Parts: sequence; structure tokens; C-alpha cells
Amino acid sequence: NNSESLLKNFKIMNGTGSEGNGGGIKVSESTATLENLSITANHVNANGGGIWIWGANIIIKNSTFTSNTAQNGGQQEPPLGGGIFCAENSALSLSGVTVSHNTSSGYGGGIYIKDSNMSLSDVAIDGNIATYGGGIYSDSSHPIFPGTASLTSNHANVEGGGIGATGNFSSDPLTLSNLLIANNTAGNRGAGIVA
Repeated sequence: NNSESLLKNFKIMNGTGSEGNGGGIKVSESTATLENLSITANHVNANGGGIWIWGANIIIKNSTFTSNTAQNGGQQEPPLGGGIFCAENSALSLSGVTVSHNTSSGYGGGIYIKDSNMSLSDVAIDGNIATYGGGIYSDSSHPIFPGTASLTSNHANVEGGGIGATGNFSSDPLTLSNLLIANNTAGNRGAGIVA
């Protein structure tokens, strides 16, 4: 905690997370740069199958989050963030990142973000599955897209195949640009976006 870290050129796979969160990586109240990482096939029974970020400033470059899962292990709250979980006034920057084939039985198959800021540039979010927000679920947060990004072939069992979002949009609107949203599906409504 309260430190700066660099993690580079690693493959992290088949992790199960400590204290229920963060199957591959867990970062709290720190500043970190993660580069050239492969975060694959990690699993939690709570939040953040691939990575769990809490109150932190994180830069992730040229990395992949693939086939990670956040499933309900019997807890009352739904799991959040199959690939990436980010909350508590964090700042997350993704560049050259692929988030693919991750699963959450709750919210945010690829990415779940709450009360935080997120920047995506040259990011592909593909083939992720959740109950709500197959690709991304944004709760009172600010995703921005300074470079190109794509949300393709994600699925929500209920709503928000590509993106699911909630918040006070009248005072804090959700703004999307430089973003390809294609071939996403939803069981109920909002195959592309629901807000």
C-alpha cells in the first residue's frame, strides 16, 4: 500500500485470489505500471477475476486479460469484473490492451468500474460475458477514449451487451467517442449499450 510498483514481462495464470478478490493481481492504494503482462485463467468467487484495483492509480500497457472469471461463490452480493475490477476513486489507463473471453456472473464481464476514471486507447474488448454489461459495466464513472477502442461480440444475459452504465447522467453525462461497438448481444435489452 501507498507505494509505486512496476510489473513487467510476466504471465500470471490459474490464480484464485486472496480474501475473495483479485484472482491474478490485487492492487490497493498504490501507484503501479503493468506492462507486457498476460493475465490468463484466473478465478475468484467475488470481484476482479484478472485484477482487482482499489483506490489506486494504475497504468496498463501492451497486456492481455483472457479467460478470467468472477463467479458467485455463495456470497450475497453479485460478483463484479471478470477481467478487471476498478473502484474507490481509482484512475486506470489502458493502452494496447486486449480484454477477451472473461466472465462475470454479475456485472462487467470484461471490465467493471465504479466511482473512478478510466482511459482506453488501442483497446480491444471482445467476447466477454456477464449478466449485466458484457464488455464494460460503468457505475458512476468516467470512461474516456482518447484513442481507438472496440467492443465486439460481448454478451449480457440480461442487458448491456457491449456497455452497461448507471449514474446521474443529467449532471454527469456518459460520453463515448472513438469507439467501435459491433456484434454484441443481450438477452433482454441494449445489445450495444444500456444506460
